Amino acid sequence: MLMSMGEKAAKSVVVIMVFTLLSKFLGFLREILIAAQFGSGMETDAFFIAMTACTIVMSVVGAAIKTTLIPVLSEVEDRLGKEKQNLFSGWLLIIILGLSMAFSILGIIFAPIIIRILGSGFEGEQFDLAVRLTRIGYPMVMFLSTNYVLHAYLNNKEHFFLPAFVGVPFNLVYIFFLLGFSQFGITGLMIAAVLGAAVQMLIQVPKSRKLGLKFRLEFPEYKPYIKKVFALMGPVIIGTMAFHVNTVVDKTLASRLAEGSISALNYAAKLNSLFLSVFVLAVVTVIFPMLSKETRKEDKNTTLEIMSSSLNTTMIVVLPVMVGIIVLAPSMIYLFFERGEFDSRATAMTARAFRFYTVGLMGFSFKDIVSRVFYSLQDTKTPMNMGIIAVVGNIILNFILIGPLGHGGLALATGLSGIIASALLLWSLRRKMGHIMGKKILRCFFKSATAALVMLPVVYFFNRWITDFLYQGRMQEFSALFSTIFIGAVVYYIVARLLKIEEVALLTQGVLAKLRGFIK
Repeated sequence: MLMSMGEKAAKSVVVIMVFTLLSKFLGFLREILIAAQFGSGMETDAFFIAMTACTIVMSVVGAAIKTTLIPVLSEVEDRLGKEKQNLFSGWLLIIILGLSMAFSILGIIFAPIIIRILGSGFEGEQFDLAVRLTRIGYPMVMFLSTNYVLHAYLNNKEHFFLPAFVGVPFNLVYIFFLLGFSQFGITGLMIAAVLGAAVQMLIQVPKSRKLGLKFRLEFPEYKPYIKKVFALMGPVIIGTMAFHVNTVVDKTLASRLAEGSISALNYAAKLNSLFLSVFVLAVVTVIFPMLSKETRKEDKNTTLEIMSSSLNTTMIVVLPVMVGIIVLAPSMIYLFFERGEFDSRATAMTARAFRFYTVGLMGFSFKDIVSRVFYSLQDTKTPMNMGIIAVVGNIILNFILIGPLGHGGLALATGLSGIIASALLLWSLRRKMGHIMGKKILRCFFKSATAALVMLPVVYFFNRWITDFLYQGRMQEFSALFSTIFIGAVVYYIVARLLKIEEVALLTQGVLAKLRGFIK
């Protein structure tokens, strides 16, 4: 797949990966600073529940906007021309802004009810704090919603730089507050979150205006396209919301567990998403238009070839990452988080959740890729239905696992729900397409799993040896961790090449080609 991409697509992948990695790194630094300044306790639990209340709906709607708006914009351009497309985009932006403003007002009014649902275990001071933070944070809904529209508009114009970059200023606002104004406490942190959302929206406006985005009230001509956007968004919203329910269920049940459980789940989930999104997001962003093009040609074999290559390419990266996290989670959490108010107890709780979340890393990766195949086939109902089934499974597993495993059981249930969702989607796709090149996928899986299993004892024993060899300290822990990661990566790569995994060879050729390009 990677070697067959055009030069422009390859450059887009590089841009997305670099800025996603930078944004995730800054987001990770943000979490480290939050942990250092506020620790893991009553205030942070209230803050994270309030953030969930403010962002959960818009993250769902945002995914739907990015999935459905781009093809509609292309249709408007084809039928009405670029000028009308720019006017339509501005009109849609006004509608989305108006709806999100109304939603923000409702959120502020009904904040106590929302917190009673999301933080069912909160009482007294913690409940009041969560309500206050939610009311402060709800205006960010307006900025987030318009950000998604601008994101889709710029991508439709084949401008990927700003949409990939906006996470950087968002996190920098947080970091600026945490380093210079943390004396304003957890309330100031929520204000920083709102300002960050505003900045990431505003930074896209000048470029959008330069490309032709206009605001003029000419509704009748665009009415069918407005309806089409919202009609297409429906199943995507429901399907995406089904997976976000996992987060709500986890945090709601965690609010009844030991203090710090919500924060441990939050930090672990953020770290887990760092590994998930950097590579998978770039692959998904590039293959979606490729899949749409091939499905319009009704070329089933090419569509399945793109999908299977995408799954295999993701698999050879994710499997060794999963093994590494299972072995090295305590060292990673200690190195990145344990400072200030974040003590050894918080490290142990977060590492436990991190390991359990990792079980679903490959499942969620596969889900994102296979879902795009269905969307390219203009089938948004199947991912929605499979998502709902997976959420039901997640809730059942929550109640089964929370007793023996506590907050770790909630993380494991979420991980298993990712596996359930991807398995259901692959099964549904096989029924729809007749076959999914399953032998090719399984062959790559067994070879990659073999290489990862060979790597496992090497990583485990080398990490124990080098940790005992070096004196204790943060710099020594840093050296031990990254030495172990390097040794593990080398072992995995050698075994993978010996097993002749095709995608590893393609990745190697792609990296070498890029390096030669930079040198020239």
